[in-house]
Amino acid sequence: MSTEKVLAFGGYRFLVTQRLLMVRERPVQIGNRAGEILAVLLEHAGEVVRKRVLMERVWSSTCVEEGTLRVHMTRLRRILGKDRSVARYVETVTGIGYRFAAPLEVQSLSLKPGAMHADQHPLLQIEEYLQKKNVMIVLDNSRRMISPWVRATALRGTCK
Repeated sequence: MSTEKVLAFGGYRFLVTQRLLMVRERPVQIGNRAGEILAVLLEHAGEVVRKRVLMERVWSSTCVEEGTLRVHMTRLRRILGKDRSVARYVETVTGIGYRFAAPLEVQSLSLKPGAMHADQHPLLQIEEYLQKKNVMIVLDNSRRMISPWVRATALRGTCK
C-alpha cells in the first residue's frame, strides 16, 4: 500500500508528488510552472516566500525576470480564483514576494490494492480519450505534461 501527501484548501486538493490539483475529485488543468509555484507556496503556507526564492525553485536552470513570475502567478490566481475569492488563497507582499494565506489541511491518500491503480490516473483517461481521436500528447514519467502548453500531434498534422 502506498500513500500520497495531499494538501487541502477550500474546495481544492493538491497531490504533492504528482503536482496534481483537483477540485471535486476532478483534475484541474494547471501548467507545470504554476504547479511548481503552488507547490512551493503550499510548502511554506503562512510564510512569505521571496520572489527570488520562487524563481530559483521553479526555474532552477534558467535565468528569468520577475515579469515571468508575475505571468505565471496571474495564471495560478485565475485557476484558483474562479469563485472570485482569490485573495483568500495567495497574497502579494509588495516588493517582497507571496504568501499562501488560506487554511491548509494535510491529508494522505492511501492507494490500497483495488484502489485507483496507476493505469486509472485521471491524466491517463484523458490520454486514452485523445488517442481514440487519433491525437497524441507527450507526458513525462510522472504522468505530468512536459509543457504547460499542450502540443497535440494528430496523425495528419500538428496543432497547438
